[in-house]
Amino acid sequence: MLLFVFDSKPAEASWVTYSKRYAKSLGYAVYNPTTEKTLALAPTSGVTLPAGTKTITICVETAPIRYFFGSTPVTGTLGLKLDVGCYTMEYDPNLIAAFRFINDSSGSATVTIEYYGQL
Repeated sequence: MLLFVFDSKPAEASWVTYSKRYAKSLGYAVYNPTTEKTLALAPTSGVTLPAGTKTITICVETAPIRYFFGSTPVTGTLGLKLDVGCYTMEYDPNLIAAFRFINDSSGSATVTIEYYGQL
């Protein structure tokens, strides 16, 4: 199943029902992506991508980021733009592991990611 939910409103509103029925928290990570990051790289704080992750919530603070899935390098001007806000993503675990991101050229972001596994 491939589901990508973009929601610029607080993730809590739509996420609460889902998380209570289907998911358990596996931890979190905080990144300051001044260079290209993946979820397997050591974060500023928290943990790297835990085994069994099915869903992630990404909160982008302060400035947008750029991202790609896969091996394409992402730069401050190349990649899909993800604006400030919280987003819930449910993907195949291999696709989550392929998530690459960096600060957009317009500023410096803080990215907080919470990992969820199946109950």
